[in-house]
Amino acid sequence: MSGWIKLHRKINDNPILKKGRIYSNFEAFIFLLLRSNYESAKVVIGGNIYKLKQGQMIISKKKLMKAFNWGNSRLNTFLNLLQKDNMIEVKTNSQMTMITILNWDSYQETKSQSNINQTSTKLQPNTNKNNKKNIKKNKEQDFINQVLAEGLKMTPSVAPDIIDEFCNYWTERSMSGRKMKYEMSKTFDIKRRLTTWIKNKKDWDFKSKEDNIVKIKNDLREQRYQEQLKKQKEIDANAPTDQDFVEIKNILNKNRRKE
Repeated sequence: MSGWIKLHRKINDNPILKKGRIYSNFEAFIFLLLRSNYESAKVVIGGNIYKLKQGQMIISKKKLMKAFNWGNSRLNTFLNLLQKDNMIEVKTNSQMTMITILNWDSYQETKSQSNINQTSTKLQPNTNKNNKKNIKKNKEQDFINQVLAEGLKMTPSVAPDIIDEFCNYWTERSMSGRKMKYEMSKTFDIKRRLTTWIKNKKDWDFKSKEDNIVKIKNDLREQRYQEQLKKQKEIDANAPTDQDFVEIKNILNKNRRKE
């Protein structure tokens, strides 16, 4: 089979397509293609700045396992297979995993196809759609970079997982796709919002720990109650009945008569 099709990156966010399924190897590779950078970019992680080229991405294995609904063993096997077939290159350290799609150009638009597209767009008036999409993508990345910069200024610097959660929440788009959540706020000070987010997260984590402690205490109380109840039942089962007392009384009366 020859030829190719276009897939928009927005397909990754479709709740119908990603809900609760286990990815095949094919779907997992398509995911990597869609998540890789389509242009050069800089990413700040911890105290380091990484320059990413086209076809590169930085992501954690934990996030990939969650996205694919896989275990660690299956993910490592999949990545190793792709590397052996010279499809990707993987570099990993304690903070992140960088994946490079090899032969990136072969998955992109060819010159001849580009010429066809240019001809077709001349016949159709809507030539600014792709530009708008690129502006939206760049705007989202600018916001993420600003959050990363503020996170680095704080002492201690904000953990990557918290930055990721914060950005995922505030860059969620409206149903129309025109605005991100942070753009719909009347005011938005990244430093203040991030500080509040961190405080709330600590409160949520503390509350979660408290709830767990309360649950453990309640479970222990219930366990002790059941143990005491069991012992009491055993005592009651071995206690003399009214009939036993009658028989004892009769025996005593007989002994007295003999005397």
